[in-house]
Amino acid sequence: MKIAVSCKGTTPEATVDQHFGRSVHFLLYDTDSGIWEYRSKDRENSSLKTAVIKEARFVQQLGASIIISGHVGLKGCRELHKENIRYYTTPDQSALNAVEAFSRGELAEIPPFDLEEKWK
Repeated sequence: MKIAVSCKGTTPEATVDQHFGRSVHFLLYDTDSGIWEYRSKDRENSSLKTAVIKEARFVQQLGASIIISGHVGLKGCRELHKENIRYYTTPDQSALNAVEAFSRGELAEIPPFDLEEKWK
């Protein structure tokens, strides 16, 4: 399984980015191999509405089935779930610590059914 983490830097020690829609740095962790890979997304001059759609598609193209980030707005969550990506939220901590917390079941998942209620 691959886990994408939106970050403020390029190493597992980098802090998780609290703004998914504008994140440029992503770390990809492969749970099978234990290998971290850095990926960057070109910063584009686009509205936040289009940015979150592009971010969700970018994460899907990385082959990740999980994203760990700080705040993802409702549109971003909706797009992630459309791409079959599970979203877990975390407060400020390193990507490494966030992945370890995920492995221990300590991160909160934002499930799709909660989103549908908020959109009504």
